[in-house]
Amino acid sequence: MPENGRTWHFLIVEDDLGMIRNIEEILPASVPTGDTAIAEKCTSFDDAQRRMTNSRYDLLILDLKDNTADLSPVDSDPPGVTVFQELKKYRFTPVIFYTGWAGKVREYENSFVRVVEKTEDVSKLREAIKAVFATRLPTLSKLIDEVERDYLWEFISTHWQDTQSHYEQSDLAHLVARRLSIALTRQIGEYADGLTNPKDADPNKSTIHPMTVYVYPPLYPARMAGDILFEKDSNPKNYWLILTPACDLTNHDGKYKAEHILLAKCEELKAQEEYIAWEKDKTKRSSLEELVVNNRKGKRSIQHGDKSVLFSLQRDRFRFLPGTYFLPDLVVDFQQLKTVPYGDLALYDIAASLDSPYAEWIITSFAGYFGRVGVPDIDKKAVINRVEALLAESAAAEPESPPDRGVKDEATR
Repeated sequence: MPENGRTWHFLIVEDDLGMIRNIEEILPASVPTGDTAIAEKCTSFDDAQRRMTNSRYDLLILDLKDNTADLSPVDSDPPGVTVFQELKKYRFTPVIFYTGWAGKVREYENSFVRVVEKTEDVSKLREAIKAVFATRLPTLSKLIDEVERDYLWEFISTHWQDTQSHYEQSDLAHLVARRLSIALTRQIGEYADGLTNPKDADPNKSTIHPMTVYVYPPLYPARMAGDILFEKDSNPKNYWLILTPACDLTNHDGKYKAEHILLAKCEELKAQEEYIAWEKDKTKRSSLEELVVNNRKGKRSIQHGDKSVLFSLQRDRFRFLPGTYFLPDLVVDFQQLKTVPYGDLALYDIAASLDSPYAEWIITSFAGYFGRVGVPDIDKKAVINRVEALLAESAAAEPESPPDRGVKDEATR
């Protein structure tokens, strides 16, 4: 997705024509270098609502009232706020309130809703517009629209007309949701990788970004297998992973199957011996990398009373979960387990949910670890000694090769 050469559409809601001209003058210098700004103007709030219903804009510059209205500090619902609330029903569009009544809308301010006082220099408005574009949210929103548009034209226009019944249309509707999700994940993922390093935006690479492992915030209020919980009263947070199968947590005709929920302890990566050793000496990287790719090896010495007990670290016992801005790097330990009554889940908050197929992967990993069948090790020395003895016996039993008659007959001539 090119970063430059885009056209950005602004909607200016302002009844002061002189103010509109001032805003239009700063727009070319407010958008990213190489991009173009196009502004539509409307002088009434009713007109603004109609336009937002029928058109898509990349950024809305919005006054709170027109010059004919009397707005006192006790008024609770200025016309501009009504427009803003209506906008949220239609689509996502960043907003800059440019008004003399900034105090009325400070509560809405965040990364994509900015507030600028009209009493300030118009350069402050330009800075606010630049700040919105710096979040990359307008670019991301435009990219989502482009992916959706291209997909609908290329796929839906071809296949939807082939449907003969409501059942087939229902099938296609589900297919649209699945394929569009995949398309968005791929193309937005490439864009997101390029934000940190353009060299990372490789559609053919075999690795994934940590964010693709999780669903955040979780989509459903009910707890599911693969949910990462933390104890509400813990500080620092104690993390646990739900291992109870999802079907046992689902409400079937008002009934549940799981009276007790199985949880696995999730320890932070920074508390692991491999991390601590690497933090002290950056050359000790290999053991940390082995842990991160779920190939943990080595031994661990644990003090029990006056003696030290040595334990081998089983590779299948641990699973690494990558950190994000809402979750630290975690190591799931399938030996540290506990069960809690179903009602006690209220004592935990949810940090994130593992997305598919990672939720299924973690459950099958746990089942494989605890379901494995242990057998004694075969005596490898005995096996090799037997093979060597058989080879020696075979060599001794072979008859000597007879002389080559052809060579002897040639010599006697």
